[in-house]
Amino acid sequence: MADHLVNDLKEIRLVLFDWGDTLMRDYGVFGQMAAWEKVHVFEDVAETLDYLAKKYTLGIATNALESNSEAVHRALNRGLIGQYFKTEHIFSAADIPWSKPRPEFYHHILKTLSLSEAQVCMVGDSFTNDVEGSSRLGIASVWLNRGGSEVRRGPGYSTIFSLDQLKKLL
Repeated sequence: MADHLVNDLKEIRLVLFDWGDTLMRDYGVFGQMAAWEKVHVFEDVAETLDYLAKKYTLGIATNALESNSEAVHRALNRGLIGQYFKTEHIFSAADIPWSKPRPEFYHHILKTLSLSEAQVCMVGDSFTNDVEGSSRLGIASVWLNRGGSEVRRGPGYSTIFSLDQLKKLL
């Protein structure tokens, strides 16, 4: 899988994750996830984050409109994975005027954190929002196709079927 990523993965400093349906189940309930009656972190998430946090800075890039970065962090804390993310590494469409897959969304993250495209890897469950937009900019991208069988590979991106596969890829 790694042979399809355009970047030299040794340069990666930040692994950005989509939030809903990548790390935590999005039940489509109205309002901030932090206030939902039930939150669910996928089984492969905590161990993978623990592994990756030893090598990389971890961040969130989400199109959530009802949850700003602080509300996202509260939801992550409810799911017992908040310790892997600093609020300043959480980027929500509720806080900035763009959303994925717009280039401006990713450029905002790069500028804010003083990183180049080659220093970032984006991981998410939406091929269109998480993979196509970021890979077009030269950001290494990974499509998390939970429960699927379709494999998409191309310049700058690859496919995994569970988050723990990311440990071998990175």
